[in-house]
Amino acid sequence: MQSRIILLSLFLSLLAVSSFSFSAGARLAYIDIKEVIFKSKTKKDADKRLNDQFGKQEEQIKNDRKKLKALAEKLKKNGAGKVDDATFKLQAEYVKLKRKIKMETARFEQQVRAKQMKERKAIHDKVMKAIIQVAKKENLDVVLAKRVVVYKNDKSDITAKVRALLDKK
Repeated sequence: MQSRIILLSLFLSLLAVSSFSFSAGARLAYIDIKEVIFKSKTKKDADKRLNDQFGKQEEQIKNDRKKLKALAEKLKKNGAGKVDDATFKLQAEYVKLKRKIKMETARFEQQVRAKQMKERKAIHDKVMKAIIQVAKKENLDVVLAKRVVVYKNDKSDITAKVRALLDKK
């Protein structure tokens, strides 16, 4: 399925390139969007914001998992074959903590996914604006994604220019 989409993208890109190549003076460029996004200061800043926002919660969940592991070992060591109040309380505490961890983990993962999606959209919007700015400044007619370009001349690559513009903001 993905190969069909790539082939369709390639075909449409080639169709667009061929139609522009017939017009005099058409200017084309390509960009490695993946490189722009993943190596940009904007992405690093977004990752830091995510870590700042969710780092404490993640650490708390890790600590709770350590407590759960310690409880499991204590139950295994002290409660093997015993049926007394202390063992029953340990088992109840273990089940309660396990349930708490499961709920907190699910909520945490949902919050992180939602925030990541929001951050990705913001990064994508900034990248698209930067691409358009560079394209207008360079008087480009078409900017193609690197993955759909069959042949490219390195002087047509605007990746570095877009990254520089994006990192200035």
